[in-house]
Amino acid sequence: MKALLACVLAGLFHGAILASAEVPIRQEQAQFEKGASGTTITGKIKSNQIVDYQWRASEGQSMVAIFKPTNLSAYFNILPPGSDLAIFVGSTSGNRFEAELPADGVYTIRVYLMRNAARRNETANYTLEVGISGGGNATAAAEKEVEISSISETLPELWLFLEKLSAGVKAGTVRSTEQLIERCQGFYTAERMAEIEAVVPGWKHMAAFDHGKTLWHINVAMVALLQLDEYRSMSPRQQTVQQWVVFLHDVAKEPVGGRDHRHSFRSAAQAGRIMPKLGFPVTAAYPSELEDWFNLTDTATRFDEAQDLKIQDNSKLPRILGGAKRIFAEPTRTAVGVIALHQSITSLAAWPVKAPLTNDQVMAYVDKDISTALLALTLADSGGWNLFDPPTLESMYKETRAVFRDLPRSPSE
Repeated sequence: MKALLACVLAGLFHGAILASAEVPIRQEQAQFEKGASGTTITGKIKSNQIVDYQWRASEGQSMVAIFKPTNLSAYFNILPPGSDLAIFVGSTSGNRFEAELPADGVYTIRVYLMRNAARRNETANYTLEVGISGGGNATAAAEKEVEISSISETLPELWLFLEKLSAGVKAGTVRSTEQLIERCQGFYTAERMAEIEAVVPGWKHMAAFDHGKTLWHINVAMVALLQLDEYRSMSPRQQTVQQWVVFLHDVAKEPVGGRDHRHSFRSAAQAGRIMPKLGFPVTAAYPSELEDWFNLTDTATRFDEAQDLKIQDNSKLPRILGGAKRIFAEPTRTAVGVIALHQSITSLAAWPVKAPLTNDQVMAYVDKDISTALLALTLADSGGWNLFDPPTLESMYKETRAVFRDLPRSPSE
């Protein structure tokens, strides 16, 4: 209930926008097949069109709604019985709703394009999966595994570029970091940067530091990822998650005058806002608890006098990772946790991290899922700096794999 009430102010705002536009709303009375508790709807909207789908449900029933649009400016809201005040606003809470319903009556799922996209006369095709179950377990209403939009689906030209870079490195036509950066400079036009910024807020800010150093690094790290045995052995779904982990791991990095030793937590905070809009699942607590969790994670830094620099504040980890477990479903919880921890384990003796976890913290926070994804990210990260020095890179890979193999494990694993 708290998660639903947290959307009230946002619902007021969005309701006012739709009402002021005086747009005719097409209403459809949706039904489940006999004996079924869920259905999948396909549809299309253009410009300022709005579609309402309606279901009758009872207090205490669980609803799951999963929205998959081709246009990232398309969203859905959920309206309770007898009210235009949304209890869920997709533009702020993502493309998945999962909660226990607060009252009897007809619930409305409203599909629409954001005003800027509507003014450009844009179109969105979409599927809407809806389930309503009588039990307390909301996930029972949507038995199918949630589909997460891959980079190839969300930013197809970018993904094609990365695949071509990887092929060029393998073929020897891209032989140095300088050649790779030159190709990146040709690809990342102002229009392209704006396109990525629409999906990954903060992208242009990240790229503005140190002559685009982090932007180039992310591209090389993505190429390194595609060539890793650890990545190639993953399932397609795991690969999709790992792609986004590597792509977002430095999204909040600000390397002023060198390195940024506090960016891991801050990048995780940004990822926690971005990923749900890509289809990464969240829990019913997400709408009400995201902002507090974001503010905690984004500001969890301290000044270390011995090292004379700002570092991540590991004393906040129990609240950061505990909050992530509360508001993110899997694999979102793991993905966000990996990004938060990617500067927390010294995998290379020559490059010690500035705020390492203790052995007890490793056992508490690095479970099997996080360890697997964190290893792949750490290897790709190293590749992002040494891809064109094979002997050094292989030595680094060997050392990193040995460190992760010997990490202390919780007795429960």
